[in-house]
Amino acid sequence: HKSKSKEVIVEVTLDQVTLRSLRAWDARFVLRQAMQSGRAQVQVHLAALLLLAGAAALAASPNPGWCPYYDEGQRFRCDVNRSKSDRSIWTLPSGDMRNVALVGDSLAGQRYNAMRCLLHFSGRLLRGAHTSTLPSWAKAYPAELQGIRVKKPACMEVLSPGYKLSSICLVAAGAGMAGGSRVAEVLTYLRDHRGPLPDAIFVNEGVWFRGSRGDRELDYIKAIKRDVVEDLRARGVNVFWVETMAQHFATPFGTYKGGWYFKGNIRSCVPISDKSWVLTRNAQVNELLQAMNVTVIPALLESIDLHSKHLESKTRHPLLRNAVDCTHFCEPSALMQRIAATALQATS
Repeated sequence: HKSKSKEVIVEVTLDQVTLRSLRAWDARFVLRQAMQSGRAQVQVHLAALLLLAGAAALAASPNPGWCPYYDEGQRFRCDVNRSKSDRSIWTLPSGDMRNVALVGDSLAGQRYNAMRCLLHFSGRLLRGAHTSTLPSWAKAYPAELQGIRVKKPACMEVLSPGYKLSSICLVAAGAGMAGGSRVAEVLTYLRDHRGPLPDAIFVNEGVWFRGSRGDRELDYIKAIKRDVVEDLRARGVNVFWVETMAQHFATPFGTYKGGWYFKGNIRSCVPISDKSWVLTRNAQVNELLQAMNVTVIPALLESIDLHSKHLESKTRHPLLRNAVDCTHFCEPSALMQRIAATALQATS
């Protein structure tokens, strides 16, 4: 291998067949070529070579401790100088990964970032899924749900050390934006899809409606139907709920009714003065979900005292708005990494 444009270029010669200038990340192409050759050993050798090439690319990067799936300070990375390693203390099982979908708002997007980084540092190879390699449910995802325009899922292919290809996808839902879909609608679509589905679905919805915007959090969760969850489970799909994490705006409950960000004289996030209301609401949500037979992944208690870990005005996104963000967490986030590790371990 040799380094070129921060990617490893591989040339392999086997039985007079040469694959030239093959980018190491094109795992599906390599495996397809190997399978067409009809030689099982060729498939194994090429997949192993890909893993070695990926490790070489990681070692040749400017800093092997950096993760390519965190931004450069535009939105979530507060440590713009990258003075610390992005590597997590959390480890993942060494076996093959299952197909995973995250359904939720921008906090689900942060967990998607953390999950990709955990996979990256655990020796898996990732690449963006093209139209031809999207999971069937993502390829068939409609432009509208319930008459409302929605975004297509964002997916990546994952090559595990066991040479198995799987996928990880992010589906935007529950963000409280005009035209946004609800988590219940996405789960119903997946239930009705006749093709293969993810092995595990991790959902969240609530942070934008907890004590604000009409306080519709419980109504949206009640819209998730038990029969939909049971139908998915009957097809081998496990549904998990990630608890709504605490916000730390300068209000009694930490929630904020005035918009996405606070714009005023207070320039930092603060501890929650009345935790009892937040804890009671969380218990109500968990009771509803348990009645639907949905497994809950804890997140609230771990986040309830993390007022100093939010973006505040530490990145370009809130700075350009002259605002304070007390909802999202600085990346890399130990909390997000822990939740991502729990999720991936649950699917292994």
